[in-house]
Amino acid sequence: MRKLRARVCAAAVMVAVVAVPLAGRADPSTELPHVSASAWLPSIGTGTLVRTNATRGEPDAELKLPADALVVQGAGHVVLFDRAAGTATPVDTALLRYGAAVPFGEPLGEAVVDGRGTIWFAVLGRGAVVPMRAGVAGPAVTVTRGGDTLPLVVVAGRAMAVDATTQSLVGLDGAAAAPLPAELAGRPFHAGGSTDQRVAAFVTGSRLVVSWLDTRTTEVVDLPARRPGRPVVAGHRVIVPDGGRLLVHDLDTGATEAVTVADRPATLDVFAQDGLVWANAPDGPEAMVWVDDAWRRIRKYGTRSASTKAPRPRPTPSTTVRPEPSPSERETPGPSVGGPQAGPSPGGGGPRPSPAAGGLRCGGVLTADGALDRDLRCSGTAGITIAADGVTLDLRGHTLSFAGPPPAGAEPIGVAARAVRDVQIRNGVVTGFLRQVELRDSRDVTLTDVRLKGNRGLRAVAVSGLRLSGVSIGPEGRNSHALTVTESTVDVQESSIVGDNSGCFLSTCRFVGGNLSVDLFEATGPLTMRGTTVWCKVCHVHDGGTAVIRDGEIRRLNMPGGLPRIVGNRITGPLRLGLNPDSPYPNGGPAVERNDIVGSALVVDAQSAGRMRGMRIVGNTVSGAPGQNFYSSGEGIRIDVPEGSDILVAGNTVRNSRGYGISAPQGVLDGGGNTSDTGCVGVRCG
Repeated sequence: MRKLRARVCAAAVMVAVVAVPLAGRADPSTELPHVSASAWLPSIGTGTLVRTNATRGEPDAELKLPADALVVQGAGHVVLFDRAAGTATPVDTALLRYGAAVPFGEPLGEAVVDGRGTIWFAVLGRGAVVPMRAGVAGPAVTVTRGGDTLPLVVVAGRAMAVDATTQSLVGLDGAAAAPLPAELAGRPFHAGGSTDQRVAAFVTGSRLVVSWLDTRTTEVVDLPARRPGRPVVAGHRVIVPDGGRLLVHDLDTGATEAVTVADRPATLDVFAQDGLVWANAPDGPEAMVWVDDAWRRIRKYGTRSASTKAPRPRPTPSTTVRPEPSPSERETPGPSVGGPQAGPSPGGGGPRPSPAAGGLRCGGVLTADGALDRDLRCSGTAGITIAADGVTLDLRGHTLSFAGPPPAGAEPIGVAARAVRDVQIRNGVVTGFLRQVELRDSRDVTLTDVRLKGNRGLRAVAVSGLRLSGVSIGPEGRNSHALTVTESTVDVQESSIVGDNSGCFLSTCRFVGGNLSVDLFEATGPLTMRGTTVWCKVCHVHDGGTAVIRDGEIRRLNMPGGLPRIVGNRITGPLRLGLNPDSPYPNGGPAVERNDIVGSALVVDAQSAGRMRGMRIVGNTVSGAPGQNFYSSGEGIRIDVPEGSDILVAGNTVRNSRGYGISAPQGVLDGGGNTSDTGCVGVRCG
């Protein structure tokens, strides 16, 4: 699993108040900087609130707090509040002291911190919510009549309140209101949100209800819950505390896993902050954090021994560039972008190197940050090699290119990195090499605002935490391998991948936004696309692999094999899913749900003999299906699988198709609610 992406969700937890430093760690007169990889975790038994570092897994500062206080934290703020007294006290976590109490005059309910650092408090008697900024209370926002509860959530960074009388989420700072899911009517529930998307989650009984506010669609999941609490949405996962464990539901794959925090019936406080998710048992020593793609246990008590030294900062070396001793390799100056030009070489004619671009030369080995100050054109076998941790290569808008042709048997690489971590490549163009960028055996490598042009764009082998943001990979033509990822994890955000072939082999690949346009894409591991524009002549997901495409645009998709989940997309081109009947299909099986299919059709068929099991085709809208679409003869939805297959068909609407609205074999599960103006076969249509 990849790192969970979320910033702020409120945590209100019973804690203790007297600001003192943890022995041997902080002097009250010494400022402690805000640490983004840390959180303040309360412990009722010791009457303390400790700042715990996620990377080291141990505390580094401490506050003493009264037992009747609660704490809310997020966006760099920590605030104590006393519900009964109706007061809130900001904490100066740098100086380890607290400020003046802010009175609200009435008992308080829940509290949350929004994406801008404003703390919102529910004032129950008035049915209102009051903001606090910089230690000062602002004007109240009336939500409903007074009552015992007034749930608060943060959605897309905006604070919202639950108005039970109107069954709606009310924006507190001008955010658009949204109706509550119908599944919550008349039922008690816990509510949570997400700061990076317009999604809210609710737990009622043992059911998880996820609501996408913009599309007003919901997903209902039955959880194996015993004592569920307030959910937290982090990226594509929803975390629900349940006694001493967490139930982690993956919205993309439909899988739910249990993670044990305490081997006892503890009450867990769960919150997301600065990209991490924390789970704490206030009444005991147990705590965990999701960091570096895994749940890690956290120590809340005790001090370091005197023999334990603080981590030493790594010195920043001077830029070192070591040209490879290749007599055949020369630099040819590209277009001049500032700086002097080289003068005549000694001795008159013959090839000569150009001045280095920002100290960088072709064949150079980079062991500290480096940047181009002009275009750099290479021949021979190598462009630039990154050979140290923590290095940033900034192209500064320039082009690193290959003159060619390469020497016999050589495979010139534009930018190469091996066995490094925390590396960044950004802001420019790499083109003309046999492979533009190649990464191996590395961790936490980020490409930002880079364009890779040529026959082969990016190859990553055994790279954990590869991130692409604003990257364009694609040749002038289409005869290329744009993106090849093997035994790696990659997040592709708002990027463009264009070419003949691409693939994710034994890897976890996630796309957010951007576009993928390829003739052939192969995947042998989890593949996720959210908000992505997809044109894929053949997307082959091999057996056992999952493929989730949701909330984007599909212009063409032919997907044989795997476990597809196609949810909430606008589909404007052919869509065909070829399924394997004998696949086990865990977590509810394949699904095609809540899609808007315009001028096209959905075709589901079997790759081999055998009955299909556990598929859902639910809530889709199809209009204007043409006469020929893959294996369709004009049906809006064509299901061509053996009779008696376990496929649920429900709530689909088909209009203006050339053939039947829905064509299905006998024995599929007719869930009702299907409609068509041209009739249906295999299911009833209104």
